[in-house]
Amino acid sequence: MLFKNLTKKIDLIKEATSAENDVNNLETKLNDLLEKEKKANKRLLNKKKKIDGIKSKLLNLNKIDKKLISDIKLLKTQIIEKESNFSLLEKKWNKLDIQERKLRKYFSEFS
Repeated sequence: MLFKNLTKKIDLIKEATSAENDVNNLETKLNDLLEKEKKANKRLLNKKKKIDGIKSKLLNLNKIDKKLISDIKLLKTQIIEKESNFSLLEKKWNKLDIQERKLRKYFSEFS
């Protein structure tokens, strides 16, 4: 009977030690997983910050793009105006050139 009690106690101690080891192993695994989760969350936060930065840059680039498109349209309009003015000036120049030739010819006859 003493031997049976002793055997039961030893078995209970083994079970308790085994359960304690299992709990310790589970705690270790849990801590490892928590550490991995913490690192993953940190990487995720960094990725989100990068994405937000890229979105901000894209918004700025879109604003610049719209400004450039507006400037280009304005410059095209100005070019058309200048070409029109140039065309008018060219016509005036040609008329003056014709008049100058006539006058030279006229005055050359007097010389």
